[in-house]
Amino acid sequence: MVTLKNIAHRVGVSVNTVTKALNGKPRVSEQLRKEIIETARSMGYSPNRSAKALSRKEIKIGVIYPKNPAEYYSYIQNGLTNGINELVDYKISGVFMPVSDIESGDEMREALMKMSDKNINGLILSPGVNYHQYYDAIKSIANVGIPIVCLTIDIEKEDRIGCVGLNGKVAGQMAAQLIQMCADISRPCAVLACSKEILSQKQCIEGFVSAAETRGIDILGIYETQDEKQIAYLLVKKLLNKFPNLGSIYVCSYNSVAVCNMLEEKGMNNEIFVVGQDIYKELAEKIHNGSLNATLFQNPYMQARSAVVMMYEYLAENKLPKGDVLITPTVVIESNLNSFMHDY
Repeated sequence: MVTLKNIAHRVGVSVNTVTKALNGKPRVSEQLRKEIIETARSMGYSPNRSAKALSRKEIKIGVIYPKNPAEYYSYIQNGLTNGINELVDYKISGVFMPVSDIESGDEMREALMKMSDKNINGLILSPGVNYHQYYDAIKSIANVGIPIVCLTIDIEKEDRIGCVGLNGKVAGQMAAQLIQMCADISRPCAVLACSKEILSQKQCIEGFVSAAETRGIDILGIYETQDEKQIAYLLVKKLLNKFPNLGSIYVCSYNSVAVCNMLEEKGMNNEIFVVGQDIYKELAEKIHNGSLNATLFQNPYMQARSAVVMMYEYLAENKLPKGDVLITPTVVIESNLNSFMHDY
């Protein structure tokens, strides 16, 4: 959604000046008024939205998300915060309740219970892998008619109006193509996943396996790490000892660093082709030193903003989501790495 603040920033004037120009108020030159109006039109600004907002009560969107692992959820936090802040003109506010990490079951339950007392109109929820630990608290919110939009990890469809996440099937297919193009496929490949039960991970695995079959890639197996770096580290050590001919590894979760650490320790950081997921400072260093050959950036910032838009359109414009929003990842290699190493 384009706001008055966005237009003001584009033109280089104050929000007050934009308001005067769009509403025909004096003390704005005709030339500047014309520029502001044309800019607003080109950006797709809808004055009708603002008019509707003035005539209705404030909409409160509850937001619950984990702060850790920060390598991933810092993007989520920024996307959620900026997305809601940009809707201030439309009488949208956020009630933020972050929890310490992705598997803080007790904190999640407490946040959900507190959110029930905040008179929210909708909830954006980024649950953990083991969300069934507090699923009764999620259902209690859904059962009183508060719409839920899931972010990154999905829950049962009957209790949410939509979900925004990674297009896992495409991510898996992209990883398989990268390995076929760049690795020695006469040597087998191992797949490391957080959990086979998580929908997004399951989709990554399915996409990779189906593409691997058509591209002649031999898969040793699918190995679960529970997104624990130590588990991933020891697992790769075991694989290297058991399968000295290992040629490639696809890590469809954020902890590729542990995999790279083991390869470096073994002096094999240029011998095995590794495709990871996400991008952050530690991973960037692994790309530079060659232990990580490519990573698939899920754009969690865009995912978070898309979740805000989905909830806004449902609450303010009565638009039921046409379907889930699946973000196609971007391949990041050393040559385009700097384009992704910035803070939002």
